[in-house]
Amino acid sequence: MTDDAPDEPQSFTSFLELVKRLEKIVEETPDTAKQKIDVEDTKITEPQEELETISEKKESELEDVQKQAQDLEIQTIETEKETKIKQKKKKIQSILIIEEELIKYYSDAEVQISDFYYLFKELSADKIVDVVKTKFHSLEKIKVEKSKILGVPFVLCKLNGKYDASLQLEVDGIDLPFFITGNLKQLKLLSARANNDTNLSPEETKIWNQTFNKFQLKLVQLLNEKAKENLNKQQATEYELLELDHTIIQEFIGEYEKKIEDLKYYNTEISEQLKKLEKEIDEKGIFWRDKRQYLEAIEKLKIQVKNMQERQIASNKETQIQYLKLKKNQKSIDAKTKRYKIEEKRGKDVSREDKEKLVKQLREFQKEKDTLQKRINEVKKLEETYETWLGIISSENEKQANEIFIEKYSSRIKEKLKEITEDVDGEDILEILKAVTTEIENITIHVIYIPSLIYYFSAKQDDKKVEGKILYISSTDEITFLKPSLF
Repeated sequence: MTDDAPDEPQSFTSFLELVKRLEKIVEETPDTAKQKIDVEDTKITEPQEELETISEKKESELEDVQKQAQDLEIQTIETEKETKIKQKKKKIQSILIIEEELIKYYSDAEVQISDFYYLFKELSADKIVDVVKTKFHSLEKIKVEKSKILGVPFVLCKLNGKYDASLQLEVDGIDLPFFITGNLKQLKLLSARANNDTNLSPEETKIWNQTFNKFQLKLVQLLNEKAKENLNKQQATEYELLELDHTIIQEFIGEYEKKIEDLKYYNTEISEQLKKLEKEIDEKGIFWRDKRQYLEAIEKLKIQVKNMQERQIASNKETQIQYLKLKKNQKSIDAKTKRYKIEEKRGKDVSREDKEKLVKQLREFQKEKDTLQKRINEVKKLEETYETWLGIISSENEKQANEIFIEKYSSRIKEKLKEITEDVDGEDILEILKAVTTEIENITIHVIYIPSLIYYFSAKQDDKKVEGKILYISSTDEITFLKPSLF
C-alpha cells in the first residue's frame, strides 16, 4: 500500500493532536460521558485536497490521540496486571520484531510499543445485494458467498529527543562559545502493511491502495472524533491481522536522523532561540543561561585567554624594544640638529645635502613614532581585553561572569544577534553554528489495526456467471468494488 501513498499523508499539526488523544485514552476509566468535538467536513475527494484541509487543524490534535493511547496502556497495566502478562506472552510476532529491532539499534532510547484495534461492524447480506444492484443494474441472482475480515495496520510514530547546538561569535579577538539546547519532536502516521498479504490480483491491489491512501488522510480526524469509544486493547472479534512491515518504521526513524544531521534543519529553531537570548540580555542581564553552559564555555575560553596573554606579553616586549630603538634614533637626531645649529652660529656652512638627510631622518622618525604610538594603544587595549576576560573566567559563578560580560559586551552582542536573526536565508546562522549533537530519547509506536471486510459475491449477467469482491471499511462506512472495478 505504501507504494502509492503520498509522501506526506498528513500534516505535523494534525498528528500532534492525534498523539495527545492516544496518550490520554487508558488513564481515563470508561464512562458514559461523551467528549464533544467539532468535526470538520470529512468528505473524501482527492489526497491533495484532503491534505490541505488537514493542514489547517491546530497542533494539539495529534498529541491528544497519542496521549489517549498511552493512557489506555497505563490503565490496562494497573487494572489488569495478570491479563497483561498473559497478553505479552501472546504478543503479535511482528510487534515483537519491531521491539527487538528498535531496542537493538536505539539502546539509549526508551522504546514503547502498543497495539490497538478499531471496533467494527459488518454489513448484512441484503445490504450487499442492494449495493451491487445499485452499481450494476444488469446483474441478477446476486448472492453473498463468503466474507473475510482483515486487520490493516497503521502506525503512529512519535520520536522525542534533544539537540545541543554549539555556536560561536567573535568579540574582541575571542571566539565566544555558547550553546543552545532544544527539544526534537517528530510525529507521523504511516501505512505499515506488507505488500503481499491480501491475495488480491494486481488490479485489485491497485484499487485497494487507492482506497486506503484516501482513508489514511481521514484516519487522524477519525481517531480524534471518537478514539476513546472505538479503540480497544483487545480484538472484539478474532480476525486476520495483515503482516506488519517493521522496516517502514526503521526507515522513518533513519530518514529523520539524516534530516537532523543537516545544520540547515535548525535555522528557524535557532533563530527563535537567538531572539529569545536578545531579550534575556536586556531583561535578565544574562548570556549564559545556566551553570552547564557557563562551565562549558569557560573551559574553551581559558585556552583563548591564555593565548591572548601570551600575545599581550610578546607584543609588550616587542613594543619596548621598538621604543628603545626609537629613543636611540631620537638622541642621534637631536645631536645632529644641535651640531648643525652650533656650526651655523660659528659661521660654518652646513651643506644642503646634510640638511636634506636630517629632514629625511626626521620624517622617518615621525613615522616610526606614530607607528609605535599605534602599537602602544593596541597593546594597552589587548591588556584591557585580557584583564576583562581574565575576570570572566576567574569568576566565582555564572552570575558574576554574566555581570562582567553584559557590562562590557552586551551592546555589541545584541547588534550581532540582530544581524543574524534578520538574515532571511539563514546563512549567517550557518556561519556561527559550529556543530549539533542529537539524541533520540523516546520512541513511541502505536500500532492501530483497522478492520476491513472483503465480501465475495456471485451473480448472473446474460446467463453468464459473474464473481465480484467488495471492500468495506466500517470505521468510515466506505464501500469500494475491487471486482468488477468502478475506477
